[in-house]
Amino acid sequence: GAVVSLNNSTLTQNRGAGIWASGARLDVTDSEISQNNQEDGDNAGVHLMETAQATFHRAIISENTGDGIHASKGAHVSLYDDNQIRDNTDDGIHLYNGATLEHGWGTVISGNTGEGILVLEGSSANLSELSIQNNGNHGLRISEVSSVNLNDTEISGNGEHGIEITEASTLDAWDTTIENNAKWGIWSGHGAIL
Repeated sequence: GAVVSLNNSTLTQNRGAGIWASGARLDVTDSEISQNNQEDGDNAGVHLMETAQATFHRAIISENTGDGIHASKGAHVSLYDDNQIRDNTDDGIHLYNGATLEHGWGTVISGNTGEGILVLEGSSANLSELSIQNNGNHGLRISEVSSVNLNDTEISGNGEHGIEITEASTLDAWDTTIENNAKWGIWSGHGAIL
C-alpha cells in the first residue's frame, strides 16, 4: 500500500475525513487534524481500514465531526509522544472488527462527546502512560470479545462509567487510577473477565 509521512502539517475543514487510509502506512508527527468530516460521511478525523498502520507523534486530532480516530478491519494505531485527541463529536478512538491500538506515552484523550476509547468486535489495546478524561460517555468501553491491557493510566471525570466491560471481553490493569467518573469506576457484566 501507499506510504504517507506528515510533518508539521495541518489538515482542517475538509468535507470528508482529514485522512482516509485503506491498507496504507501513515506516520503523523507534529501535525494537526481538526474540524474535518463536515458532511459526517467518513466517520472521523482519521479513518483507517484494511490493515492500515498509523503512527502518531505529538499530533492534535480535535473538533472533527465523528470519531477522532476510527479504525477497523485489522487496522493498527500506535500513539507516541504526547498526542491530544480531544473535542471530537463522537468517540476519541473507535476500534472494531479486529483493529489494534498500542502505547499512549503521554497521550491525552479528552472532551470527546462519546467514549474516550471504544474497543469492539475482537479488537485489542495495549496502553501505557495515557490519560482518558472528561469524555461525555464512558472513559473506556470494551465489548464483543475484545481485550485491553492498561499500565500507568488515568481514567477520570467521564460522563458515565470509568470503564465498562461486557460480552466476554477482558481487562488487565496495572498502576491505573480510576476516579471522579459520573457512575461506577468499573462496570462489568455479561461474561467479562477482569
